[in-house]
Amino acid sequence: MNKTSLDERLYQNKDTASIAGMLKEKHIPFIYQQAMILYGEDQNYIAKPTFSLPTYGAIIEYVKEDEQLPVSKYALQELYRQNYKEALVLNSDDLQQPDWQDNLYERLAAIYQQQTDRFAYDREKVY
Repeated sequence: MNKTSLDERLYQNKDTASIAGMLKEKHIPFIYQQAMILYGEDQNYIAKPTFSLPTYGAIIEYVKEDEQLPVSKYALQELYRQNYKEALVLNSDDLQQPDWQDNLYERLAAIYQQQTDRFAYDREKVY
């Protein structure tokens, strides 16, 4: 197993190390490969998402091109959503874009805004 080191943590490959570097640069706290149970309709799964972002209530799942998923990318996103986690499923094509870091940050900012808006209230309507 080829691993890449960044800040004395081990990452599975250079792409996950790049994502970790971006999250660290933007001061976004994350947990690398923390196991969690995903509750499905007919079956439960033990998942180890690549990055858990507890502050954002989000997951970044990096999938290598040669890796076979038990479900499609969109089904995986929906399974996380059913478990109250917003999931961004990325692959190497996503990281080949010249502005992938800015795009990922904007997507995370939108998720964070959505999370905080759920708890916002209109002071005019408070009795």
